[in-house]
Amino acid sequence: MEAPLPIPLRSLPVSDILSPEQWETLLSIADTIIPSCTVDKTSDPTESQAVDQAIAKIASYDSEPRAVDLVKQYLEESPSKMPKFREALEKTLILFVPQDKRKALSMVLSALRSPLGCLLLTGSRVPFHLQPQKQREEIILRWRFSYLSALANLCPTLTVLCGKIWLSTSDLHSKLIGFPKFPAQSQRNPGFDFEFLNFDSGDEMVSIDTDVVIVGSGCGGGVCAKNLAEAGVRVLLVDKGYHFSTLHFPMDIRDAESNLFDGGAQMVSDDGSTITMPGSCWGGGGVVNWSASLHLQNWVREEWARESGISFFTSQAFQTSLDRVAHRMGVSSKHINHNKPNRILIEGARRLGLPYADVPQNTGNSTHDCGYCHVGCASATKQSPAISFLPDTARAGARFMQGFTVDRVLFDSPKSKGRATGIRGTWTSVDRSINRQVKINAKKVIISAGTMNSPLILQRSGLRNPQIGRNLLLHPCALIQARYEEEIRAWEGSILTSLVDLGHVKLETVVMLPFIGAAMTPWKGGLDFKTKVSSFNHWAAFIALTRDQDSGRVYADPVDGQSRFSYTSSRSDTKHTLDAVITGLKIHYIMGAKELASPNPFLNNFIRAEESGDPEDGVNDEAFQAWLKELRRLGLASPNPCARVSAHQMGTCRMSSSADTGVVDSKGRVWGTDGLYVADASVFPSASGVNPMLTTMGLCDWISRNIAKEMKAEK
Repeated sequence: MEAPLPIPLRSLPVSDILSPEQWETLLSIADTIIPSCTVDKTSDPTESQAVDQAIAKIASYDSEPRAVDLVKQYLEESPSKMPKFREALEKTLILFVPQDKRKALSMVLSALRSPLGCLLLTGSRVPFHLQPQKQREEIILRWRFSYLSALANLCPTLTVLCGKIWLSTSDLHSKLIGFPKFPAQSQRNPGFDFEFLNFDSGDEMVSIDTDVVIVGSGCGGGVCAKNLAEAGVRVLLVDKGYHFSTLHFPMDIRDAESNLFDGGAQMVSDDGSTITMPGSCWGGGGVVNWSASLHLQNWVREEWARESGISFFTSQAFQTSLDRVAHRMGVSSKHINHNKPNRILIEGARRLGLPYADVPQNTGNSTHDCGYCHVGCASATKQSPAISFLPDTARAGARFMQGFTVDRVLFDSPKSKGRATGIRGTWTSVDRSINRQVKINAKKVIISAGTMNSPLILQRSGLRNPQIGRNLLLHPCALIQARYEEEIRAWEGSILTSLVDLGHVKLETVVMLPFIGAAMTPWKGGLDFKTKVSSFNHWAAFIALTRDQDSGRVYADPVDGQSRFSYTSSRSDTKHTLDAVITGLKIHYIMGAKELASPNPFLNNFIRAEESGDPEDGVNDEAFQAWLKELRRLGLASPNPCARVSAHQMGTCRMSSSADTGVVDSKGRVWGTDGLYVADASVFPSASGVNPMLTTMGLCDWISRNIAKEMKAEK
């Protein structure tokens, strides 16, 4: 495959938010997390020995020994000497870190240069950046145990952030593990040529009339737009994100974070425990998901019907909607080619007597061997909304607007919030050079902006239902990694084609692009981290995806109005996750993994001994069982939360039979209003327990078809 085209968007403005002295300190922290590991005549003998051992170990991972010169260059690399690292870090801090957290970081960086502040934070009056590497490393490790929660959370936040940025900018790491920036074996196919409304510069407000305006082009909005346009309704579909053709995929991760995801794919909970990655572009989360297309399980449907008081969830009508959207995307498991991690999960589950299954794919009844779809599908095989529902919408005569940020919904009576009459907001051109205020007059307004944004639009519009923004469910995931003797190259082949069903938790395979998978490796020291991630081409990983029972909330940042969220996994949800993590580790063990990664940073990895007891014992091996016992004792949240990752956001405008318990009724209409609807995963009554794309589309098929019937009856 030829390299993807550079993105057409102009680079976002970057201003210096830290002083030169603060940058020096921050880069010294980055150099501590990702150190330059060299040996010279002045080196401490113990440190020299550790580096020599690391060189030998890294060189020996592959069947054909790696070039020692390349290994040395890799170990010598440090972030402060990499202009791309500084640029990416600065962009992240400006665009994706809330102002209050930037201020807190700024205060810590200043304190680390003053004698008194440094004494308080490090135990030494010597400024942090002037202390030796070994002492700096010990300081960062001690921060994990700090009684100051801000400092305790700073350690995992900075180690993950620096690790992710370094892995995305280090050509040496990619070369060492043989990772290509884009899949050479895949084919690039054309997508759909969309036409968008554009405006010249000007001060007066643009006014547009339509029958229905839909906010959001993802899995909810895309389905709604198709159904309504094909019903003969005038539809205007708007999205704050921009369209990218298949020529731009797979996108470089540094560009993808800015242009395909909300919050730079690193929205962090207030307590620092959970990272979530909502999609935000033309086509929404469907552009960046991993093709998994699972039906909502019967017991969840019954729970939804029982607890919400809405019988639709157990009706044939719901199943009809699910089948309809699945058929449009060519959902099937018949064309799956399992890659190595999926084969490991399936065979390991079989050996342990666990229930496993193939995961149907929305790939147009075609084979789809792409491990890069997290940053866009170049082959146009994955039937995201931008490949399926939105082209159908265009052919039915709808109009489209990209780069449109909604300010608020308009009502016929601002005080009573009765009938919705449209929306207003700001349109920004693709090159960011023109901004125009736009008012869209409509008979119906559908908010499909996603779980993290739909409630904020309702709140900005003056709606005061206390349920808005609450009941946030995330399917928190813990990573279960292991190193194998054979080369796995987990970025090759389909990402998620199998699962193990453990009830409240599913074990699934996960995208394994290095800057995602390797970045989540618990940091226990710089040389240790570099050594571990150098074997990434031998790793296989699963996630323990938990159907969370306890929820958080979404709210607007008081400074810039962007989405923030409060969320902490409950004790019950964490226990379910830990049980599943241990099961996943058993699968890795029974499949012969040489090293099992501890999901708790305070427990060392399990290294399989060359002679590890009686092979017939399997997972009953005494040493392995002792390690699992210690992991269970430590848990996943001691003494500060271990990072969870979430790709699913649900529930913040949940469907209910009463305004006291939810935000919308059984047909998606916002309680207390007329002509205003929500149609996305935010209407889920509780967590789906499976990848939510298909459920979202099915619900929105139902909601939009009912709206079409209403509009026909109103004529």
